[in-house]
Amino acid sequence: MADSYNYDHYVTDNAGSAHKENWISLTTVLVVGWIVYEVTHSPGAAAFALCTKFGWRDFRTALWLRYQDPIRSRGIATFWLYASSALWKIAIVGVLMTIVGAVIIGIHEDQQRAARRQQAALVLGPDGKMMKNPQAAEVEEANERRKELLGSTMLTALLAFSLCTVTSCRAA
Repeated sequence: MADSYNYDHYVTDNAGSAHKENWISLTTVLVVGWIVYEVTHSPGAAAFALCTKFGWRDFRTALWLRYQDPIRSRGIATFWLYASSALWKIAIVGVLMTIVGAVIIGIHEDQQRAARRQQAALVLGPDGKMMKNPQAAEVEEANERRKELLGSTMLTALLAFSLCTVTSCRAA
């Protein structure tokens, strides 16, 4: 019985190695998020990939504890606690991204309103008929993408908070 407690020590890594791994993982997640966005044309999927990065280490720790802890009940309990911690971190990053996105969208929409006042929404086409300004269509498309990103980050945060609650209750 005493031998099983030999595993109850903290594993320490070289600090320089951990710092290097953080930069590599952040770069990797940013590249993966960019690829996901380019493939799916969904800013929400890319935002989810970025949010997941901040809880990934706790998920890895949870899985490691689940299968490596010699005391099965403690391994299961700590698995759920670390999984809950990971989901909490993902949710917090989702909330922060939502707040930053809302501020950016608000600033951008104020600038667009000022530009619209100066420029008519309708322009005279090459055939002499009135047509919608092509720049206005591009602006509307960009606004829709920003709003989709905002909704996706809010959904990511809500889902992560909900799962965090479930996993916390499961650990108890």
